[in-house]
Amino acid sequence: MGRESIGELEHLILLAIAALDANAGALAIRRRLETEGRGITRGALYRSLDRLGEKELIVWEVEEPAADRGGHVRRVYGLSPDGLDAIRERRATLERLWADAAEVVR
Repeated sequence: MGRESIGELEHLILLAIAALDANAGALAIRRRLETEGRGITRGALYRSLDRLGEKELIVWEVEEPAADRGGHVRRVYGLSPDGLDAIRERRATLERLWADAAEVVR
């Protein structure tokens, strides 16, 4: 990849954001990862989201405060074009590696 690489957790978060589409708030991302057996603390999730933002792999919009959130605002995350490229490149890499390992890993 021509850009900064992403770690496994960042990769999973990007995939969760893509899967959740317009519903990708932090709590939904965390729950989605937990359904895949990947628990994550709130702190680790927010640090990872901050890093992904610094790498310009995600974007977000702020929703207005709502009563069901105790009057708090909510960020809704989405993939930037670079974020989409990053997960596509990671997928292609994994597919090549799996194809090469197919004889051993049956």
